[in-house]
Amino acid sequence: MSFGFWFNMASYVLDKKSIKCSYKDVINIDRINLVNYHNKNHKINDNVLKLKIILNLILIIRNRAFHWENLLKIGYAKKGYRIPKIYVKKNQSTNGIYPNKIKIFINDVLECFEEDMLEKYKIPFKGANGY
Repeated sequence: MSFGFWFNMASYVLDKKSIKCSYKDVINIDRINLVNYHNKNHKINDNVLKLKIILNLILIIRNRAFHWENLLKIGYAKKGYRIPKIYVKKNQSTNGIYPNKIKIFINDVLECFEEDMLEKYKIPFKGANGY
């Protein structure tokens, strides 16, 4: 099954707020602060919304990497400041990631998974070369 299938399934579960299935049993995103990845991001207190934003950002990064698109693109707003090309709009809030923060973001998300799951599936941190 494709990555898009799993993304859509996760979004469906989050939208239904299923009692039978809790995302906190698998991933705890409380310590992720989206402001660390772009200075114009907003602090989000709703963990379900934050998880949806994180899933969308991961999907965008994966799709651009898979299709050989440039992950290092930077745009410029009308006011002249730099804006990332990897961004998500949810609930009148725009959250993005600067290109130099992509590795940090991915590692932070991986560190949110339960350690038992990471050990069971041998998911490496920081890549094969250690960075």
